[in-house]
Amino acid sequence: MPLLDEVSADARSLGAVNTIARVGDALVGHNTDISGFAASLQQAGAEVAGRSALVLGAGGAARSVVRALDQMGAGNIAVCARRPEAAEAVAGLARGARPSSWKRREESIAAAGVVVNATPVGAEGDSPFGGVRFEPGQVVVDLVYVPAETELLIRARAEGAVAVGGLGMLVHQAAASVRIWTGLEPPLEDMERAAAPSGT
Repeated sequence: MPLLDEVSADARSLGAVNTIARVGDALVGHNTDISGFAASLQQAGAEVAGRSALVLGAGGAARSVVRALDQMGAGNIAVCARRPEAAEAVAGLARGARPSSWKRREESIAAAGVVVNATPVGAEGDSPFGGVRFEPGQVVVDLVYVPAETELLIRARAEGAVAVGGLGMLVHQAAASVRIWTGLEPPLEDMERAAAPSGT
């Protein structure tokens, strides 16, 4: 970021750039993760505005998710991480967001209208948060995209929740980068097929 001439508001708020565009002689940094996450929820028909949300994790993906949820009008955003100081730092990215106890995560998951797993838990086929039951209409997002159908998503869908995988965010943030670079509308369906793990 210090080497760029300009940085977009989203990139500056996250402290991270994932797309650099040349505008005349200037190099402009962007971060497309916020818009990519929001677009993936919109594509899935997941309602966020006015609903309580819980974000599990405090890494770069969690930072983008918290900013996106705030911009989409989610209320009472809680950030749950193993390290309380990390949860507090991420919660500081959104109005009204607050850190939440990792020890009470299953209770918090059950009470949230929108749940986002922004940790790698589940990538190895394990079933995170096994003691939780999901409610019909609850939105459950797992940013893990390999496997495309995690145990968390399978269980959430079986219990009537709206289940959203991480592949959508991956594709939509890449599509946003293509728009910045070319000004063209990217072929989302082709990108989704190319990004899908083989055999899915």
